[in-house]
Amino acid sequence: MSTSPDTPPASKIVWIVMTVVLTIGIGIYAIKTEFDSLRAIGNAPAGAPATEPPTR
Repeated sequence: MSTSPDTPPASKIVWIVMTVVLTIGIGIYAIKTEFDSLRAIGNAPAGAPATEPPTR
């Protein structure tokens, strides 16, 4: 990934930390949106499903 073979270890550590933080942030965001959608489905009235279109 790096262009120069003699990359200082500090920049490698920065890249690793940034990648880990970004991955964890995306995971937390995905879990949070999943729980929010499940909560919305649970709070919806029985006659109107939250995600499914009405059947004809």
